[in-house]
Amino acid sequence: MKTIRDTAFRADWIDKEPTVPVPKADWINWKNLDIAYGDDPLQQFDLYYPNSGEGPYPLCILVHGGGFMLCDKRDWHLYPGFFALEKGFALASVNYRLTPASPFPAALEDICQVIEYLHSHAQEQMLDQDKVVLFGTSAGGNLVSVAGLEDRSNIVKAVAVLCPLVDLIAEQVYVETIDQQNPLRMMLEGAFVPYLGAMPMDNPDFAAQAGILSHVWKTPPPFYIQHGDRDAAVPVRQAFELADALRHAGGKVVLDILQDVDHAGAGPEFLEECNVIPIINFFKMCCERDAQGVKP
Repeated sequence: MKTIRDTAFRADWIDKEPTVPVPKADWINWKNLDIAYGDDPLQQFDLYYPNSGEGPYPLCILVHGGGFMLCDKRDWHLYPGFFALEKGFALASVNYRLTPASPFPAALEDICQVIEYLHSHAQEQMLDQDKVVLFGTSAGGNLVSVAGLEDRSNIVKAVAVLCPLVDLIAEQVYVETIDQQNPLRMMLEGAFVPYLGAMPMDNPDFAAQAGILSHVWKTPPPFYIQHGDRDAAVPVRQAFELADALRHAGGKVVLDILQDVDHAGAGPEFLEECNVIPIINFFKMCCERDAQGVKP
């Protein structure tokens, strides 16, 4: 079985000494680290700039996954963002408040706050405030989806999500079909209460607000959804349900189902260049068409 270590990494972008490889940023000439957007120690982001070209730069805001309780802005989630850098985007990798200390909606509020912060500080940070895109994985995919859908100011030009957690109630129904002794079930069940304060089906209205589907409204931003067809953590049908809802609302959607692929982090696929570049190209297309006044 392949693991994340089997990724065909760019050698100068990764440190493979740790058990879980860690992205290296020493090849990036210009970066501003640990920029605070709030008072909590986790309310910080790193801002990286392309090694070539002149600003103002289009901006990709990257949000890590981890079940709303784990991971960091400089762990393996950062790696695909380097392809955005190479294509001329500035890259903001975001930390946000985690459970159990900070349940919903703290993390969502943080991502919305980062978007507003970077938009309002675009000129001083050499960013193009009219070309902002969001990129999130798993729980991070949930957060950027809702943040993008709730963006009534049209700041966000496109959203890309990898194996996003779409529907928490459907997720509980799925988790309860997994054998009780399976560590995966224990891990997934263990994320619900710290995030929602209850199991999703015990507070369905609140769980719906923490999901994505209740936030789909008229004319959502363009979405690129990438999901593995053998995802053991978030069933692939959630990706189809999100795509259907977005299309029904008049949204542009690319649904990219990777064959024989599990959840992000379980293997190399979501970090492979061949799977990341189509997302970056989608971002570029959406930004360019918006700048020309053309609907994506």
